[in-house]
Amino acid sequence: KTTVTRLLSRLYEVGKGEITFDGTDIRSLPLTELRLRIGMVLQEPFLFTGSVGYNISLGDEAAAARMEAAAAIVGADRFIRNLPGGFGEEVRERGSNFSVGERQLISFARAVAFDPEILVLDEATASVDSASERLIQQGLRGLLAGRTSLVVAHRLSTVRDADRIVVIHKGEKAEEGTHDQLMARKGLYYRLYQLQFRD
Repeated sequence: KTTVTRLLSRLYEVGKGEITFDGTDIRSLPLTELRLRIGMVLQEPFLFTGSVGYNISLGDEAAAARMEAAAAIVGADRFIRNLPGGFGEEVRERGSNFSVGERQLISFARAVAFDPEILVLDEATASVDSASERLIQQGLRGLLAGRTSLVVAHRLSTVRDADRIVVIHKGEKAEEGTHDQLMARKGLYYRLYQLQFRD
């Protein structure tokens, strides 16, 4: 599953076949252009030494102009406002002075600030607590509207509202459909959902 996201961003090169972006083989797109058009949020977000604001905008003027709105969309503004330095608060090496959930929210805000055409979330909520995940889900609904998104997740609450869910099992596509369709089939997705949401 994660290999697909790596192929999409060309962290791995396609060996067979092709991946197209608006009909263009991604191998023909310059890496810089491709990576600006695709926003990636990984399970382990990487933060740089610098300010919270720098970690969202990465020094890009257009992203910096959208920084506060991006933080609000994902709910990061709530904790950032409580920091002594706000967006100017210093981030220690790898974000060691922030919780895993806070680091992930900063990473989400970074993706939103760059306004990508495609958003790839690779187990992006796996490291956050349930309250942070709910907050992120609320913020991302607006972001995902009208935008192609690829979400790799074991937490099924993350994909429940997706237009199409593809269930991968042992490296193969096992099922495909909406949440309601997959639940009605009572297959693998249904069994996983029942295990995760057992009262």
